[in-house]
Amino acid sequence: MLQKSRSTASYAVLISGLLLLVPAGALTVLLPTQICPYCREQQLLEEPSPFPQGILWVRQADLIPRTCDCCGGRGKIGRLKAWRRATVTSPKPPVFRAGELNVFVDIRRSRISHLVADAGVSASPAPLRGPSSRPDLIPVLAAALQDEDGQVRILAAHGLAEMRLEQALPPMIRTLRNSDDYMGGELCRGIRELAASPGLRAEAVAALAEVFQQPSSSFDLRLCCAVALMDLGELRNSDFFVQSLARYHYKSDLMIRAIVHYDRKDAIRMIIRTMAGTPPPYMGGLADALEKLTGEKFGPDPTAWYRWFEANKDRFPPQVE
Repeated sequence: MLQKSRSTASYAVLISGLLLLVPAGALTVLLPTQICPYCREQQLLEEPSPFPQGILWVRQADLIPRTCDCCGGRGKIGRLKAWRRATVTSPKPPVFRAGELNVFVDIRRSRISHLVADAGVSASPAPLRGPSSRPDLIPVLAAALQDEDGQVRILAAHGLAEMRLEQALPPMIRTLRNSDDYMGGELCRGIRELAASPGLRAEAVAALAEVFQQPSSSFDLRLCCAVALMDLGELRNSDFFVQSLARYHYKSDLMIRAIVHYDRKDAIRMIIRTMAGTPPPYMGGLADALEKLTGEKFGPDPTAWYRWFEANKDRFPPQVE
């Protein structure tokens, strides 16, 4: 009987010990298993890195997750993970890096590049082809047009332009009205190509004309719109290109192409003057333009062109000054 009592007591002690160990074990499981090497007790979130052996740590207290532009979910972040500071409007959070060399903006650039690739878009403007099979990516790329980083905005604009999807036209037009010079060329090219569709032409041409005629638009943006309208056959007056050539030379190739397109023989002397101030490696396009306008061939020699023109200027209309 005494031995049985001792055995029962032993079992009771063992059971009691197990009951005490279970909460401790559960508590151990619930506790964080990984601690930030830089900052303890700061509630840091681990951000997966696209590079091997890289971990990004972001302080949760400083960040507010945006609603996903693609699915509308608030509890998860899509492939374009976007955060913004709780105290400021800039979406640059404090990022703590462990074994990681690149910064947060590089992560966004990498992700938008992968999204553009997923849409079937090439890295550079490609010949006309079929539309993209990923219209579901349009809301995400449209949201990236508002990113604070210029490179992200350009990549997103390039992606939308190359997708050649009707659904991409409204966000491109909205952005074009308040666009910066970085995105203007990509957006104008995408809108111009979508204008090839009869059902979209009127809307596309109206948007390009509106931005072109806005006095507040930058020169670069107006030039991109003018070239797109010219390619669509919707620009009746070429004075903008001639007047611009007298003021701006750094994008003379676009202006010269337009001057030749409209056969503006009254701008020959202006082209010769532009050639005289252009480095020799960049004179080829100017020489080609003069050959097309005059039928003569003096190559990249502004002196020879000037002497010939002075001797034959009576054959041409009065020159624009």
